[in-house]
Amino acid sequence: MIHDLHVQAGAFHSSTIKRNRAFFYFRDPKFLQNVHKPWSDDFLSENDDSKIKVSQLKQHIRSSGFETFDGYPCTWQGVANDRPLVTDLDEFAQRVIDNLWTSLQEEYKPEYVLLDDNEIEDNQHRQYRISFMEHFVSRTKVLQDTIKSIGTSSIILLTGQQGSGKTAAIAAIANKILSNVNTNIKLYEHYVGITRSSLNSISMLRRLLCQIINDHSELQNQFPLDQIRSSNYTDLCKILSDVFLMRKNSSNIVICIDGIELLDNDTLVQTLNFIPKDFNFDKITFILTATEDSIVEQACKKLSNLLTINLTNLELLERSEIVRKHLDRFGKKLDEQAFSSQMKFITSKRDSFKPSYLTLICEELLLMTDYEKKITEKLKLIPQKQNLFLLEIFKRLDVLFGETYVATVFGLIYLARQDLTEQELRDLMNISFGTVKTLPPPENYTYPITTTPLQLADFIYNCHILLKPQLYDGPQTVSIASNEIRQIIKTRYLRSNDQQIQLYKLLAFYYWCEATGPNWTSMNVKAFEHLPFYLYTGDEFKLYSTILTDLKFIAGKCRVGLVQSLIDDYELINNVSSIALTNKQTSLFNKAKKPLVTSTKDRQTSEIILQQYRSFIQRNSHILAVNPSLIYQQALNELETSPVFDNIQQILSNQQENSINNENQITAFVRINKSENMEQMKYSIEGFTEPIRCLAVSPSGLYLAAGSADCLIRLYNTSTSRLLKLFVGHAAPISALCFVGNDHLASGSNDGGLSVWDVANGHRLHILTPKHDKRVSELSSNQRGTQFASVSWDSYVRIWDLQKARKETEIHLHPKPVSSVAFHPDGFMLVTGCWDGIVRQWNVTSGQRKSVMRGHLSSIKTVAYSADGRYIASCSIDGECRLWNALVGSQVGVISARISSIYFSPSGSELASAGNDGRVRVFSSTIGQCQMIIQEQAWGAVSSIVIHPEGEYIIAGYHSGSLRIFDIQNGTSEQEFHYHKGRINRLQLSSSGTTLISASNDSFSRIFDIKDLGKRNDMRIQTTILKGHTAAVLSCAMNKLNMIATGSEDATICFYKPSKLFEQSSLDPNEILTEHRTPITGLTFNNETRQLLSASRDGQVHIWNISQYASTSMVTLTNTLAHCHADWINDIALSNTNNGLLATASNDNTLKIWNTIPKKTQQDNEDNDTMDISSANTEEARVTLRGHQGSVNTVCFSYGCIVSGSLDKTIRVWSHKGTEITCLRGHTEKITSCDLWVKFKGVTTKTENDTDNKWSNAVDEQEVELSRSTHTIDKMLVVSASEDNSIRIWRPTDPEQRCVYDAHAQPLNDIVVSNESIVTSSLDKTLRSWQIPTNVFQHNNSTTSAMTPQIVEPDSHLDEITSIAVSRDNSLVFTVSRDAYLFIWSLISEQNDDYDMDTNINKTKMSKQPFRIIQSIKAHDETILGMGLIRSDHENHTLVTGSVDKNIKIWTISHKQMQNKCSIKRLRTDTTVNGPVSFISGQYDMPYFVVGENQSFDSLTFHLYSSTTLQRLKTYQTQTCHWPLSSILTLNEQKHCILTIGSTSNELCSYDLSLIDTTDSKLYVSYASTIEYITSFPSEWITSIENLDDNKVFYLGTSNGNIYSTTNLFTDINTWNKNQLSSKQRSITGLCSINNEFIFTSGFDNVIRVQYRTDHTNNMNDDNDDEQEEKSEILGQYPVPAPITQMRTWKQKNNGTFGVVAGDTLGNLYLVQWYSS
Repeated sequence: MIHDLHVQAGAFHSSTIKRNRAFFYFRDPKFLQNVHKPWSDDFLSENDDSKIKVSQLKQHIRSSGFETFDGYPCTWQGVANDRPLVTDLDEFAQRVIDNLWTSLQEEYKPEYVLLDDNEIEDNQHRQYRISFMEHFVSRTKVLQDTIKSIGTSSIILLTGQQGSGKTAAIAAIANKILSNVNTNIKLYEHYVGITRSSLNSISMLRRLLCQIINDHSELQNQFPLDQIRSSNYTDLCKILSDVFLMRKNSSNIVICIDGIELLDNDTLVQTLNFIPKDFNFDKITFILTATEDSIVEQACKKLSNLLTINLTNLELLERSEIVRKHLDRFGKKLDEQAFSSQMKFITSKRDSFKPSYLTLICEELLLMTDYEKKITEKLKLIPQKQNLFLLEIFKRLDVLFGETYVATVFGLIYLARQDLTEQELRDLMNISFGTVKTLPPPENYTYPITTTPLQLADFIYNCHILLKPQLYDGPQTVSIASNEIRQIIKTRYLRSNDQQIQLYKLLAFYYWCEATGPNWTSMNVKAFEHLPFYLYTGDEFKLYSTILTDLKFIAGKCRVGLVQSLIDDYELINNVSSIALTNKQTSLFNKAKKPLVTSTKDRQTSEIILQQYRSFIQRNSHILAVNPSLIYQQALNELETSPVFDNIQQILSNQQENSINNENQITAFVRINKSENMEQMKYSIEGFTEPIRCLAVSPSGLYLAAGSADCLIRLYNTSTSRLLKLFVGHAAPISALCFVGNDHLASGSNDGGLSVWDVANGHRLHILTPKHDKRVSELSSNQRGTQFASVSWDSYVRIWDLQKARKETEIHLHPKPVSSVAFHPDGFMLVTGCWDGIVRQWNVTSGQRKSVMRGHLSSIKTVAYSADGRYIASCSIDGECRLWNALVGSQVGVISARISSIYFSPSGSELASAGNDGRVRVFSSTIGQCQMIIQEQAWGAVSSIVIHPEGEYIIAGYHSGSLRIFDIQNGTSEQEFHYHKGRINRLQLSSSGTTLISASNDSFSRIFDIKDLGKRNDMRIQTTILKGHTAAVLSCAMNKLNMIATGSEDATICFYKPSKLFEQSSLDPNEILTEHRTPITGLTFNNETRQLLSASRDGQVHIWNISQYASTSMVTLTNTLAHCHADWINDIALSNTNNGLLATASNDNTLKIWNTIPKKTQQDNEDNDTMDISSANTEEARVTLRGHQGSVNTVCFSYGCIVSGSLDKTIRVWSHKGTEITCLRGHTEKITSCDLWVKFKGVTTKTENDTDNKWSNAVDEQEVELSRSTHTIDKMLVVSASEDNSIRIWRPTDPEQRCVYDAHAQPLNDIVVSNESIVTSSLDKTLRSWQIPTNVFQHNNSTTSAMTPQIVEPDSHLDEITSIAVSRDNSLVFTVSRDAYLFIWSLISEQNDDYDMDTNINKTKMSKQPFRIIQSIKAHDETILGMGLIRSDHENHTLVTGSVDKNIKIWTISHKQMQNKCSIKRLRTDTTVNGPVSFISGQYDMPYFVVGENQSFDSLTFHLYSSTTLQRLKTYQTQTCHWPLSSILTLNEQKHCILTIGSTSNELCSYDLSLIDTTDSKLYVSYASTIEYITSFPSEWITSIENLDDNKVFYLGTSNGNIYSTTNLFTDINTWNKNQLSSKQRSITGLCSINNEFIFTSGFDNVIRVQYRTDHTNNMNDDNDDEQEEKSEILGQYPVPAPITQMRTWKQKNNGTFGVVAGDTLGNLYLVQWYSS
């Protein structure tokens, strides 16, 4: 009590008291009116004299100038539990706080020492350690043992039960270390939970590393602190290991970490993955605390050099000391006399050995108001056990505050996903006791006031011993102290599901209000994060579905940075356990759910829509995480059938109806040509510091493992992309992964190390020995999960037993490094791929080689077995994938698509490939595709067909006698002849392709001169009739000496040997051969052995010898193969590889292969006129091919491949060994003819030096010989003719391409396939998952009668787009690419107004634009680098293309708007002189166009052409310009045509083309100063140029990401206007404008941007600086998956909509509209 004298002396008469150190507060006198006796006596004066003195003192104080609060309000609330209560003290409390804070600020003015966040954090940890020292009692042995072990033990673990004093112990240890000045120890400490950042594992590592590096100067240059503070968790783990290895200081390092199990476990820090595996660094010790049997303790046991110290039960003296210290804080004591010891009442309790129990007792005693009177009685009543004592505390609370109040508060605290603040708890209690609690809350709802802050504060004060103390600054949070208390709350207050659901609804109601639904404009992170969960657990599925399908809510959640949390919200339906819930919530979740009131059908519909939204978020998560404002734009770019698209359309419609101004307008880039498979991407994981090098998916498909160059292995949930575990232990980059069963993961690294990991527990089980000497290139497991194989660059293959963790088999028979391995599905075989380009199969048990497959021209990169083990796929580094028959080792297919990795689907019916072009392709395992169908009913049935040797044309003969020549690329008819009057039975071309022979039913054969094929359009051609037959001619043949043979139904063979082919109009035979008795159906020449082979319907094959210089008969019969077939022979074909193999096709449904090479008699023959024949091989057929279900009508044989056509309407492809490769189906009538054309990459002869004799035992000798010569096929075509009037062109070795994903912007590293998805990794440091379409992975059996698929029309280029042009009327877009193709796209259509691109919300026409390819042609043989549209009228356009093949081609294109196709015709081909065409600059309305030629990188020559005559005018060589990167043609004020080039010479070069044209070439040097102008750019290249305002303003984009604008290109660039678009400083390769108002830019930062033009012309005319600054901002941006290489603008005249068309490095074309609401 303070008396009058105290006030007088302390405040008024003391010179030391300042005005800011004394405060006075006078209560409102009305307070006493409600206070009753006897309590009122304590407030009233004893007598009137005292009353006067008090009044005078108050008056003196009021006039003294001291801080005075006169009449603070308060209310008497009576007495409770013998304690008087006063309420409504809010104003009083706030005034006290304000006065004290103001006084403290004045008294303790800051010294203004600038502290960074780390220093502040370090200081808080130090203060915490000091403050916790009072809790540590005795346990000197723990201190001594720990101090002694420092420097000898790497890990010291303090364990104990919860509440055993672990934190106090580690604080005492740290204090002991620091207090001993004689020890050479550096201490670094971290106490989890004392600040918010201390709970974060990344913040912990950053703080500790900064401290260590600051104390070690030798590390500061190697590890800059800025790098540490920006590194992610995986990088920090690696840095920590490097710091330990590289430090040179001799002092010991001790790192104390308390409460690791409280850290957020997103990084799996509780597995101690930040501590290097096999950690045993000298003079480095970790001191950790962990609860017994926790994850942390289990992880510690797997570390080496561990010392575990268990904190045992407290002794009696230690118990008493703890109680004394607790009570001393508040001046309380217990009687400790021998016969009346109050202390013994406590220390003798059964649970008194627990420090937590003693703390509970002390805290409960301190709440007593009558401590001295009732302490003994209270101590006696305290239960013996802690759990019973806790129940007593809850009973006390129920009496004080009411059971309903207590149950609601603790229920909310218990069920909350995240700790509630006191303010949140108060608001929730207000809502709970209010009248409105029904979801959704009404708009503008305000919380009622049903409970005051004082009431809640009183409650928290009375139960604070049950709550976890908050040790950091900030809003006070409320959470339950221990699991034991949590369990009591659950059983006492949350007994029923209904209770839990009501509380979840209450939480949902509150967070709905906090997120300010339904417009969702709040920035409350917590509200957005938890609302969906509370709605779902609160049995509000309808509202849960509503908000997660509301783009406004999704936008709000993305806005506050919760993209990953949003993905988890959608996953609630499928798997709640995958979400980051607390233990209590996981156990309650399923119990809290009741049957929903919505119908099953409605729920199923809602779930489907939710999954579509989830897919939308996952696909765009990498974009929204960086730029959440693009949410509406990405929604507009969904497919029109998507509910997301409908949602944004509705938002736009409502906005147009309700908005008055443009403040909330939505602007967006909208892609018109949306990809049909755009919804297939499930998610994208980004932010890796190093590319993911290898992937593995578990057999169950639940887990995905990813290994990267940062030496870490990450384990993800394949469905949600959530990181589950992080495996740390390898010392080198991860190079290979495979799951061994579902529970184990094997990993290999660049240093040859192999490890086996426990997937469930996240730790390493084994380090396998012996390790490989070099990089582990691949791992593969058998299906049973008992073995796995490892292959390495050390050329070893090792097979390991998982359970025994030891090597079982070792194979060392590879001559070069082994790059890949795969187990056969049965587990008894495996296949390997080697750097020597050979694929080998091995026996797993014996290690014996079983077969060899040769064919690749470069090193094997990947091998794989199909699910049934029938096929092997191998991929080499040249991007070629080959398919092999695993049983016989023969090649059955080839894929050339720049493939880098392959993976068979689990069903085995499909093959997924990862490409160096960033694409994922899915192929059917059955091979063969129909490339094209040529059919015209008026032409009739096709009877014969042949492919020109150059592979450019098809020549077909018809039943009508007509001959037609077709372009093999586009199927157009080039020429047509009508010489025959009957069916054409056979066509044959000479080996050079210059002569065509036909055999017809009109009894004549003809030869045609076709050497100018494709060069003449007239119908006239040289031809000669071959006479001699009296019946239909059925067959014909011609050898390289121009000898001709024809066979007829008259059973004769006419032999012709003309001196010149076309001198006469007709030829008579030189000889007529009559040995056959039936019609001749097949003829062929063997050019090497000078033989003629003939077959007839009697089943015989005659072999004739040809003597070129014989005086009598030139053709003599030397041998006969009799009874070759049981029925007619319909056709024969001789192999073209000079091995004498003959294929015969017969009516008996079979084909047979015969050896026809004769045996030579070794004798001298001087004249060499004849070939001496002793006999021929007349043994049985070498191979019989069975498979056709009807007579085989036609056969061809080339390079070991046989193609046959049959009455069963199929074409079958066979190997010369008799293996059926594929069956091609599609014709509806019998096959009449077929032909095969093969183009090679080269012919190589592979040999292998192998000292192991087992090699000859493993492979049949003949098989080896056949595999020595390897023809590497570049392209194979089969052409077939049928009586269904059609010609079909087939790709027989190409599997059907089911789908293509533009997966990544850079080459792919790896690919894996599960039952539901494809996962890819790339050099672009991303990992992406793709949903497999339901119609893709379906099993197709090649033996069924399914139609062979037809190749889908292309929808994009296969390589980088190098040039784009848009026609004058914006109706066509022309693109060329590095794939050498020219595509013509239809941009607009006048057939239907529905195709307008105007974004009319009511009509939803945004995505209906018919942007499609209407013509495609392979314009050049090699990469096209330039294109110019030099003429463009309404229907006719002239285009110029230039290529690396040195060709310049001029094309004319005709297109009418009503047509779906356009015609394209090549007008002329020019060639450059010395180098490839590097660029073409030309545009309509310009008098010239220019073709650039670069003989070398720094030498440019360009050719000047007239746009009128299309003739080359002049050639100009310049030494100032290097390789061109951009160019533009403009007209200056004198109407001279100026060519401006930006090149790699760091200069902008301009050339006056008009002067070049009018100046004599000899005078170029003299006029150089007027012809050339140069502007220097010292440090960047000009990569794009655009002009505005009729050539008055120029915009230039550079390689550093800058944009310059100027009106004069020949002034100092420092005077130009400069603007940097992006901090990435990536090259701007696309720059164009529209309406002279908007500037569009794009480039290698993978973004298309739009902004208002900001050139200095506009700046000078704009007086409003603020408006100009606003206009300079980026208006919109559109992320694309790959860098943009070319871009042009387009605009529709009918509605004014506009946008850009852009091409990227992958070959994709984007037609994008700029939209503004």
